[in-house]
Amino acid sequence: MISLETFRDMVLPRYKEIVAASEVPVIWHSDGHIEPLLPFIIEAGFAGVHALEPDVGVDMGRVKEQYGEKLVLAGNLDVTNVLTQSNLHLVKKDVERCIEQGAPGGGYLFSSSNSLFKGMNIESIIEAYRYTQEIGRYK
Repeated sequence: MISLETFRDMVLPRYKEIVAASEVPVIWHSDGHIEPLLPFIIEAGFAGVHALEPDVGVDMGRVKEQYGEKLVLAGNLDVTNVLTQSNLHLVKKDVERCIEQGAPGGGYLFSSSNSLFKGMNIESIIEAYRYTQEIGRYK
């Protein structure tokens, strides 16, 4: 855990070097409530951001509105409260939320808000991706 000032002074220059050295667009992954860091991620030159964990308060709709023109957004499907249980109605509602918040205007890659892990419900994972194929269209 570091302050925004320390991030700016110590991490941002290294991120700029990493992005500049890459021959392909780079997507930044980080866990946690990352919204305050997104201006630095844009400044570093990252093409996108992944995780966008809803269970720690990241509001993808707000992120899309503020940064959607500058970053591709990836993630936000709740792995903690949705994909760990067997309520497929809840899974569909979270998929709908992700598509509604992330897809307008393009620039959204549907995915889970973090890595898939052993404690998840496999039927919920399958249903999330199946349902995304059914309803997921850019508007």
